[in-house]
Amino acid sequence: PNASSTIAVTDTTSPIYGTTVSIPQNAVSEPVDISILEITPPVPPPAELIELSPAVDLQPDGTHFNVPVTVTLSYNEQIVLNGWVSEQGLKIFFLDTNTNSYLPLNNSIVNTADNTVSADITQINGLILMVMGKPMTSFEFTDYTPLLQAGSLSSLTLRAITSDWYTVEGFNGVVKITLTGV
Repeated sequence: PNASSTIAVTDTTSPIYGTTVSIPQNAVSEPVDISILEITPPVPPPAELIELSPAVDLQPDGTHFNVPVTVTLSYNEQIVLNGWVSEQGLKIFFLDTNTNSYLPLNNSIVNTADNTVSADITQINGLILMVMGKPMTSFEFTDYTPLLQAGSLSSLTLRAITSDWYTVEGFNGVVKITLTGV
């Protein structure tokens, strides 16, 4: 209780490798054994979200923390690229067992260098966590310089936008632009 601790999945062959729970000093009043388990989500995520990590269950249920602890989950960058998902918009979602719906932990922080998302929690009570993101659904072009003739260079600013209008200023991907009538 008086010392900080980190519980981590260190098996490199585990699908939840890199998942950690960082417990600061005085977060618990008495010793507690915390487990991180990979599970099959009991409720499928909604169609508008793309799963980027396996679901994890933290145990034991009913654990409350005196101060927030940090949970960190790894995500699959290849799924991000293939699903046209904004890394900057990723969040850890938890399953609200009262409504059977997934809700975001809005304090999620993305580390794109390590492909992780972290968020603070204050309790473990049926807590099922996953990294999910919304796919980019449209693009906005601005500052467009029209072509003067076929084969000449042009410039434009391109921003990707998700269904909830989260704007991505920079992203990895290829956009093919076909001009007709030039």
